[in-house]
Amino acid sequence: RAPALTADLGALWRVGNWAAAGGVRNAFGSLRLGSYADSLPFVAYGAASWRRGQWLAVAEADLPRQDAMVLSCGSEYRVRAAPGLSAAARAGWRSERRDAGGLGGVSFGFGVSWRGLDGDFSWMPGGRLGDVMQYSMKASF
Repeated sequence: RAPALTADLGALWRVGNWAAAGGVRNAFGSLRLGSYADSLPFVAYGAASWRRGQWLAVAEADLPRQDAMVLSCGSEYRVRAAPGLSAAARAGWRSERRDAGGLGGVSFGFGVSWRGLDGDFSWMPGGRLGDVMQYSMKASF
């Protein structure tokens, strides 16, 4: 048995087309296994976004306790194809993924939403281990 207890704390502010957020992940606690305990990976973060029509731009900075700062940014363009149906194209960059060659840190994706059902796909280069492709499905009701 390896028990742990922690919490994430954050706040979100919205003003017009702008939004900003800040908080911490794993605010306290450690993971214990027998007599050995290791602190959970504490991360302080701040983020901002701007929306104009169907276009969304975002930026985030993560400051882990035990590692270098990670910067990321991305963009999404969403098209409403019909009532209840929309599609989105996405692109992003994350500073910690520089080991994956010439496209290190870059990611691309797309998603489709229909009446509370969402399907998403993303791709990012994985370096020596090969590319990473992630799929997700979500149902809202």
